[in-house]
Amino acid sequence: MKENSITINRKDNTTVIVSVLIVDWLPVSVKGLAIEDSDTEYTILLNGELSKDMLHSSFAHELEHIFHNDFNSDLSAGEIEQLRHHDKNQYKVVQAHYNCFLDVAYQNYIDSRNNEARGQNYGS
Repeated sequence: MKENSITINRKDNTTVIVSVLIVDWLPVSVKGLAIEDSDTEYTILLNGELSKDMLHSSFAHELEHIFHNDFNSDLSAGEIEQLRHHDKNQYKVVQAHYNCFLDVAYQNYIDSRNNEARGQNYGS
């Protein structure tokens, strides 16, 4: 399993690996997105410009897409988003379970940015 990845059981009882990358190049309008890498592997990209609370919320939202296997749905993207935004309480279970994992990914992102900044300062 890759660094910054977790294994989750989807609603259909299949097990998948989810990797998380916090990046600083997503447009401000995009909080996060999930990418299906294969039938059993996904990558969640999160916008590094978000607050820590918003990162947790976006992470939970993207996990819900994976949990419900939305990538193989016959519904339109708009219909899927309506379903996922309909019940905000559904995220509480996901958030409680994976908050620690996201905190580690977030700290790795912060450390990486700090190391880059230190490297730029030394090069000056």
